[in-house]
Amino acid sequence: LRLVTGGLIVLAALAVLLVWRVAEEPVGVGFLLPVLKSHLAVLPPELGFEIEDLVIAWDEDDRSIDLRATGVAIRARNGPVLARFPAVDVGIGLRPLVHGTLALTAIEIKQPSVVLTRRSDGMLTIGGTQIELEQDRTDVDVAAALRAIVEDLFAPQDPSRPLSYLREVRVSEGHVAVQDGVLDADWRLPVIDLSLMRRAAGWSGRAALDVAVGDAVAHLDAVLSYAEPRIIKIASSFADVRPRSVAELLTAIDPGFAELAAVDVPLRGTLTARVDPFAPDLRPALAFRIDGGAGTLTHERFPAPLQVRTLRASGRLERARLEVRNVAVAFGTDSAPGPILAFSGVAEDLENVRTFAGTVTLTNLAMAESANYWPRGLAKGARKWVTRNITEGSLDRLVGAFGVRVQDGDVKLEQSFGTLSYHGLEVRY
Repeated sequence: LRLVTGGLIVLAALAVLLVWRVAEEPVGVGFLLPVLKSHLAVLPPELGFEIEDLVIAWDEDDRSIDLRATGVAIRARNGPVLARFPAVDVGIGLRPLVHGTLALTAIEIKQPSVVLTRRSDGMLTIGGTQIELEQDRTDVDVAAALRAIVEDLFAPQDPSRPLSYLREVRVSEGHVAVQDGVLDADWRLPVIDLSLMRRAAGWSGRAALDVAVGDAVAHLDAVLSYAEPRIIKIASSFADVRPRSVAELLTAIDPGFAELAAVDVPLRGTLTARVDPFAPDLRPALAFRIDGGAGTLTHERFPAPLQVRTLRASGRLERARLEVRNVAVAFGTDSAPGPILAFSGVAEDLENVRTFAGTVTLTNLAMAESANYWPRGLAKGARKWVTRNITEGSLDRLVGAFGVRVQDGDVKLEQSFGTLSYHGLEVRY
């Protein structure tokens, strides 16, 4: 009993000494590199890993000891460096280690920088480099490697799948650039902070990031859920976002969003997305709800900027189909209210053809102001006659249904009908 007690005291003293020593400065354990690299060899064969050094370091935030890999690089098997990380902290599972398995239970990647490229044919590469495979295959997109990693992340704990032991992933101060040939846009995620935990139902966590295309930047705080191996769910909320500042971002998803540049009002709302990370075009399925405050609408089709009191909209975007519901714009100001324009409809981007079918409702338009609200180029003849000859009275309510087809630059009105009610009109003819 004395021997056992003495041994425990010695071990405790050594543990205290180790903690004290590591708290002072990292302790090099480079002799473990061959062991770590041998375990990394079971990861997807399309990728190779380089590590300059290993140290045991004190994590001030978590008040724990981590194994820190410095100078980490990911290479394609054919040689080029795909990504570099100044430091990666990992937690090691003690129980699997006893059985000879180096199992990563937690990973924190600090200041990662990655460049992703999607070619016009949908091929995904890292750093513009295709990944060379064995077995006489010359190249493959990174999706195959990512799929293998995702399968491990959802697998039961298995010594042949080291990533199946992973329970936490954190990314701090990350940067990703995406050269997107499918959407013909260059995306940047200049600031990324991510925290994910594995739970019984799958992976979930939070993210804070900036999304940038060109000079436009939007900040997003999001809650993420990855409960199925193929579907990422993101629920986010935002406030005080200007459509003009995010138009370029959304135009990269669908050119039709370019018209948002005309709207300058503060918006708040919610945005949810479902993304299949292995889909060829990576287009998310989006659902949104938006409310806007006072601002302006400025467009070349209107003779002068229009004052906006409020704005609301909701809808869904899935692949080539955009459905908008309950869209309403109240013009004017609180002291001088203007007309209210509301619409709903469905837009589809078919092969070489775009269609839009919907219903428009306009209420409380003073005819003396009709030229301000009737877009130039829309029914030119009718616009010219009405704005010149009906300048008194009020259009109380106009309801119209229509279908539009756009092909090869030509716009065709395929159907239109409606009803209207008015009072006090004075018509010259």
